[in-house]
Amino acid sequence: MKAKRIWPWTLAVLAVAVVAVVAGPPIYRWAYAAMMPPLLLCEARNDTDTDIAYQLEDATGAFPGDWIARASGAPAGPLSPACFYGPDSRRKPVEVRWGPKEGEGDRYPQRTKLTVPRPDDAAVLLLRFTAPDRLQARFATAAEMPEPVVVPESVWNSGDWVNQ
Repeated sequence: MKAKRIWPWTLAVLAVAVVAVVAGPPIYRWAYAAMMPPLLLCEARNDTDTDIAYQLEDATGAFPGDWIARASGAPAGPLSPACFYGPDSRRKPVEVRWGPKEGEGDRYPQRTKLTVPRPDDAAVLLLRFTAPDRLQARFATAAEMPEPVVVPESVWNSGDWVNQ
């Protein structure tokens, strides 16, 4: 009689295990994405004659990493491998500090907060330095950048840029 009671419990435990194995990874990815701020690649273009060093505020409020936007107006190849942007809110302004790479004293004399509209399918944060003290920013969408390796020239020349 006891053997007949074990079979339903065994089948219930096996069913739960199968559901956990099948549904577990997608549920984990959904929960992780819902809790953690999404990280986006970022890329800067420098239309000035001076190399510019810059930093972006992250989700903790810190400014980790130093990135360089080379003078000449064109990015130097693929996207910067270490440049990521991860705010704690989709509506949080993009806070940037920058200055000449070889600057004296305060390395980042320029600071701004840009309220950049962020689409749901944002893929890359683009920054464009138009003068040593001027900055523009926008988000490029996944449709504009199907392979986020190099930002196409058409993406730099289109879209709604927010000016500082």
